[in-house]
Amino acid sequence: MYNIIVLLDDFYNNYPNDIIPLLEQSILNKKDPEISTWFAKTVKGADIKAHEKVVLDSNNIEYCYKFAYEVEFADVKALGKVIIDSQDAKYNYLFARNIEGADIASHAKAVIDSKDSEYNYYFAKDVEKANIKDHEQIIIDNKDAIYSYLFARDIKGANKEELARIVLESGNPHYNYLYALYIKGADIKKHAQVVIKSGDLEANFNFATDVKWADKEAHAQVLIDYEKYLQTGQYWRAVYTFFIEKIKKIQENRNNKISSFDIPIEEDNDFSQIKELLLKI
Repeated sequence: MYNIIVLLDDFYNNYPNDIIPLLEQSILNKKDPEISTWFAKTVKGADIKAHEKVVLDSNNIEYCYKFAYEVEFADVKALGKVIIDSQDAKYNYLFARNIEGADIASHAKAVIDSKDSEYNYYFAKDVEKANIKDHEQIIIDNKDAIYSYLFARDIKGANKEELARIVLESGNPHYNYLYALYIKGADIKKHAQVVIKSGDLEANFNFATDVKWADKEAHAQVLIDYEKYLQTGQYWRAVYTFFIEKIKKIQENRNNKISSFDIPIEEDNDFSQIKELLLKI
C-alpha cells in the first residue's frame, strides 16, 4: 500500500486540478481506509465526511486513530467510538493521549477492561486526568513484576508498598535489583534476599556493586558458592573473566583504589578473589 500512496502523491503534485475530483471519486469507490485518510489529509477541498465514512465503515482502528490525528475537522467522537468499541488497549491509549477532545473516561475504561499491564502503565503515565489507582490495580492483579517496578518508578502517587510486594513475590532477581536500586524507600534487605536466593550471578554482582547499603559479602558468597556448579575449565575461565572485567570497569568509573587488577586467569583462580575485590568497592 505504501507504493500506491507514493504514486498518488506524485499524481496529485503533477497533474491538473480538474482531474482531482475524478481521482477522489475513484478513491471513494475503493473504500480503502488508508487511501481515504491520505486523500483527506493531503488534498485541499477533499470531501472530509465522505472519506471519514469510508474509514468509519471499515472499522479499522489504526486508520480511525490516524484520521482523527491527521485530518483537520475529523469527527473525534465518532472515530473514538470505533476504537472504544474495539476494546484495543494500544489504540485506546493512543487516542486518549494524542487526540484533543477524546472521551478520556471511556478510553480509560477500555484499557482497564483489557487488563493489559503495558497499556495500563502507559495510560497512567501519559494521559492527563488518568485515574492512577484504577490502572495500578490491573498491574497488581496481574502480578506483573516488570510493570510493578516501572509503575513505582515513573508514576507519582503509586502504591509502592503493594507494587514492591508483587516484585518480591515474583522472585525475579533482575526486577528486585532494579526496585532496590531506583525506588526510594525500597526495603533493601527484602529485595536482596530474593536476589541472593535466586542464585543469579549477574544480579548478585550488580546488587552488591550498585545498591547502597547492600550486604556485599552475602552477595559475593553467591559467586563463591556457584563454583561447584561450573562444568568445564573453559566455562570457568569465561565466568571468572566476565566478573573481573566488570570489576575493572567499576573501578575505572568510580576511580576507587582497588589494588592490583592484574590477576592471571588460571585454572586455580576462584571466586574468593572476586569477593575480596567486591568488598573493597
